[in-house]
Amino acid sequence: MTNDNRNEEISFVKQGSEPDCFVKQVPVHPENAKLYVYSHLTDHEKTVYNVLYDAMINFREIVKNFPPRTTRQDVSKAVKCVYCDHPEIFWFEGKFSTNYQTDTEFANYTDFTYTLDPDGARARQKEIDDAVAVILDHIGSDMSEYDIALYLFETIISLVDYDTLKLEKTEKLPFFYSHNLRNIYGVFVEKKAVCAGYAKAFQYLCNRMGIECTFVGGKGKESLHAWNLIRLNGDYYYIDVTWDDHSDTKYTFFSSQEITYDYFCVDSKTLLRDHEPEDTFPLPECTARECNYYYKNGLMLNSFSYDSICAIFKYYVSNGKYEISLKATDKSAYDSIIRQLFDNKQIYLVLRELNDAGLNIDAGKCRYETTEDRLKIKTKLYQR
Repeated sequence: MTNDNRNEEISFVKQGSEPDCFVKQVPVHPENAKLYVYSHLTDHEKTVYNVLYDAMINFREIVKNFPPRTTRQDVSKAVKCVYCDHPEIFWFEGKFSTNYQTDTEFANYTDFTYTLDPDGARARQKEIDDAVAVILDHIGSDMSEYDIALYLFETIISLVDYDTLKLEKTEKLPFFYSHNLRNIYGVFVEKKAVCAGYAKAFQYLCNRMGIECTFVGGKGKESLHAWNLIRLNGDYYYIDVTWDDHSDTKYTFFSSQEITYDYFCVDSKTLLRDHEPEDTFPLPECTARECNYYYKNGLMLNSFSYDSICAIFKYYVSNGKYEISLKATDKSAYDSIIRQLFDNKQIYLVLRELNDAGLNIDAGKCRYETTEDRLKIKTKLYQR
């Protein structure tokens, strides 16, 4: 889950003129200029954003120095935008209230609720820094942006368990109970998180490596969800770390080591099949395929090809991998692959060819799973 308007409280005052708290002097934070969400705001929205960002990083609970004619809607939008741009502000999880003029809706002031004081945040930042240093130490100077993003993606999935048990427990507790499931401390130190924590941790690591990555909130299969927008080699893609992790504290038979790669660098068409982004800021139309995991690794097929499938299976079995996932570019290709490979039993010709190549495969046994909404076919082979 991600933050939403349930964390916002509104308080009212009587009608009146423009609030006295408006001032012309506002903080300037040039470091925000390179951030995706900030760069898509109007000049007025950027000013409100900077005011709120300055308050959050300095732990100020009351914010009054808004630019003239700032409405409560401006404040609400800017809070969400700062939240999406700044995973490092882990002591703020979206709880705030705005007092405003009822006739004009101009904001008088905003109250923030933090889960930590400055000393507590500094202590936790040290723990985060120590954990992150270990992760980043394995990144070599010869790694491409794609290699780095894939390594960070796989590292988070291997490190973290999706914590359904704590999520169910904390949903019954008041907001001020800090459970860390949705922030980077929960990922890097406690190694338990839900989707917002996964997305913020991935964003945090990518940004540390100079890769543009943004937190995106919305819905996934009708439930509140969070994922990332990333820019690799100049093109935008979506990544959903959470949905490619198969760990779950509630179901111990799920493996935290299994990674599906179904949402690693997907285009807009693929994402929007089961994700619905909120409309706080504009998102690009992602059409590139070069960094998609299945395209990059030759696992995306636009039709049934015996020779291609044989070559893929040989490569993976030769490297000790016996579970092989393929994807189809469209429903027609998906149906054709299933029909030829399994209904017409050409899979056994493939297995026999692997066996003849000395790969020690049981030529009479395999299992397969199909996922139609993802156009995915997963085959498990067995050794003799």
